[in-house]
Amino acid sequence: MDNFNMIMRQIIKKSLFTNRQIEIITGVRDDFTPISRGAYYRQKAQATQKAEAVLYSMVLLYGLGVIPRESVGAAAQIGDQLSVIFDSDIDEQAAAQVLAVIEEAINRVLGK
Repeated sequence: MDNFNMIMRQIIKKSLFTNRQIEIITGVRDDFTPISRGAYYRQKAQATQKAEAVLYSMVLLYGLGVIPRESVGAAAQIGDQLSVIFDSDIDEQAAAQVLAVIEEAINRVLGK
């Protein structure tokens, strides 16, 4: 579980979301730092707006041909695999390999 958390922390670090926003939208908290009700709903609204913006951006980039068709399916497959990894015990070396594969796939989509 700790290595999966390492994978998720690295992905979150490169995403548009903060750790707190991910905790709020998933309902899973890493720490128990108190948060006011107002801050909670503000963070939840911000995370929802970001998620909507990401989806519209993907649709736009896909429609413009910037993101190839196969990359949309690849992103879904990577997400599915992360769900499987979450339910398994993975060592540090395997976690590093997972991150490397994700980074390579994203770089390929971006033509890096």
